[in-house]
Amino acid sequence: MDFTKKVYERGSNVEQFVTRFLLKESANQIQSLLNSVESAVDAIDEQHSQSGPYPSKTSPRVTDSRYVTPVPDYPPNNRVSAKETMRNISTAT
Repeated sequence: MDFTKKVYERGSNVEQFVTRFLLKESANQIQSLLNSVESAVDAIDEQHSQSGPYPSKTSPRVTDSRYVTPVPDYPPNNRVSAKETMRNISTAT
């Protein structure tokens, strides 16, 4: 991770912007895929529960709070304080 951090920090403003943009876009795409999969699972669960007298063996899912919040915006100077980083890490776990 240190190598990646150094490469990012040494990059130009445009390169850093592109990196942040692509990371945010990737996170949004993954969130969209997760939502689609959850919808499909819900539909299958509903079909399964209506299909016959056999009880459903699935357990209720609890929404993971890591995936509920959108990707945070970063300050214009491209620096995130260590305090903010630790707060984001601690709330994500």
